[in-house]
This record gives sequence, C-alpha cells and structure tokens, in this order.
Amino acid sequence: PQFFVMENVRAISFERNEHILEYILQQIEDMGYQHTYGILNAANYGVHQTRKRLFIIGMKNETPRLPERTRSENNWVGVSDVIDVPDGQIVSSYGTQETLRGERNTRDTSQPSYTLRAKRCLIDIIPNDYEPPSEGEDLPSISDVRIYRFDEDDAAAVQSFPDGYEFVGNLTSQRRQIGNAVPPAVAESIAESVYS
Repeated sequence: PQFFVMENVRAISFERNEHILEYILQQIEDMGYQHTYGILNAANYGVHQTRKRLFIIGMKNETPRLPERTRSENNWVGVSDVIDVPDGQIVSSYGTQETLRGERNTRDTSQPSYTLRAKRCLIDIIPNDYEPPSEGEDLPSISDVRIYRFDEDDAAAVQSFPDGYEFVGNLTSQRRQIGNAVPPAVAESIAESVYS
C-alpha cells in the first residue's frame, strides 16, 4: 500500500518498551516507508473523552505528518455535550474502588470522560456531594452510589460514533467493539492529514 496507519496503546512508547517501538519503526523503514508517530489525545479532535493512543503513519513517497489538533484543553467537549446525563462526577473505570475511598480524582460531566475500556466501556457517574466513608466504615458498592451508568449508546456517542451506528454480536462483543475502536473523529482527522 502507498500508506498505512497503525494504532496502539501509548505504553508501547514508554521507556520500558522502547525496544518494541524501535523494532517496529525499523521494520517500517526496511519496507521502504517514511514514517511519523506520536501520541494523540482524542479530546484534541472533538471526542468526548481523554483517550491517548500511539499512532504511526507510513507513506511510500513522502514523509507523513500527524493531524493538527482541532481543540485544546480549554475548549474540549464534555460528556454532557453529547449525552443527557445528570450533574455529577465521572468515575474512571481504572480506579472505581479508589475513587469510592476518596483516593482518586473524578471529573465533572462538563468535562470529557475518562478513556473507555474494551472490557468495561460503561462509565459510572456519582453525585457531586458524594463523601467517602470514614476510616473503619465499609466501602459502598458503586451500584449503590452511582446515579447514572453509560449504556452502549452513550459509550458510542462518547467515542464519536454517529447516532444509530450499528454494532454486531452479543452485548459483550458490542461493548468490546466500542471500547477498542479508534474514535471516528480521530480517524477522520488522520485520514484528512494523509489525504492532504
């Protein structure tokens, strides 16, 4: 092909995995491609979540470039801009228990969601006035505290899929498709950059 786009978790670019990225880039060069790579945050392209992923773009006849950001942190779009959610705090699916203990930050619904995960793309929202239990008290269950949980349509909207986009398979498979996807708004920006 004249060009390709590769996406992976950003951890592939961490120092401990440097050898993996170097190997991939060497293989790309050996196949005759010029390349560029970098970490793109989906929120910088109008997506309603802060999702950071590594992208590598390769081209046969010229050096590609990553797409220019369309938004910056001061004008990111929030969850409440795309789905009708109650006012509250968005909980990261990476640290639900820590959040309930008061050890992790949360985000207001006017901010982008945390990254949707393939295994659990159903983000929870808890009340603004939630108070963690005192030391020695039992930790509540998220199901007892939450005031809203994303469904599949919410998760797809937060990923920037158009209304009515049809996912296939059982519910687990559909959630995995949503959580694993490159957000369409990011894909569009990359495609426009490659095309230009």
